[in-house]
Amino acid sequence: MNIDLTSIIIAIIGLSFFLVPVALDYLLKKKSSKKIEKELFRLAKSKNARITKCDVWRDSYAIGIGSDSRKLFYLKKQQDKNEEIMINLAEVKKCSISKTNGSIKGQHNRMNVNQVSLILTFLDSDKPEKKLAFYRKDQDQNLQGEIDLAEKWVSIINLKLL
Repeated sequence: MNIDLTSIIIAIIGLSFFLVPVALDYLLKKKSSKKIEKELFRLAKSKNARITKCDVWRDSYAIGIGSDSRKLFYLKKQQDKNEEIMINLAEVKKCSISKTNGSIKGQHNRMNVNQVSLILTFLDSDKPEKKLAFYRKDQDQNLQGEIDLAEKWVSIINLKLL
């Protein structure tokens, strides 16, 4: 009986060495995501709007939209200052995705993504397009679903433009 109890205790201790750091990492990321989401909601509130749909990724990006206001909000946390953008969708003609690729050194016919962004084209042709970064290889590590997320938001935004 002692051997079984000892084995169980050793297994629990060994498992805790794995589970505790994973759980702490998850909780810290969740707290950071909530903080960014809160900042995005604060930005919307400062513009007299309310966000009804939003996404946060990489603990440094957030995008949201208000169903009644037709305003799009984007937040990118940076070390020196945050990039906060509000776009009135009544002024937008279309939204599309921009993916820039670069070749992987030493490998033929393989491409890797350097950047994923939403491109907002305005009705006023004199107004330059607005680029909202979802992923930049020089700032972020590898892709973590940003292409799918960008496609989701292109659909959401373009539905608002109809």
